[in-house]
Amino acid sequence: MGIDRAWGTLEAMTTRERLHELVDQLDDAAAERLLATANTLVPEPRRAAPELPAFVGAFASGHADISERAEEILRDELGGPPQS
Repeated sequence: MGIDRAWGTLEAMTTRERLHELVDQLDDAAAERLLATANTLVPEPRRAAPELPAFVGAFASGHADISERAEEILRDELGGPPQS
């Protein structure tokens, strides 16, 4: 291809420049077909998981009923003597 430009020919262009030059020459129907093909070549952007509020998981201690352990928790937190 010998499309002359002010600074050189199509052969002297980078791949992206050549692609842009060719796309500019397409009619609307050909551009639509090319767009459909190009969309299959580009991976879908990964969506980031939504950020959860800070309180989410605050009560997930792994213990079903904390009230059963209230004395143990208070003793551990307040530094009381261990109960046997």
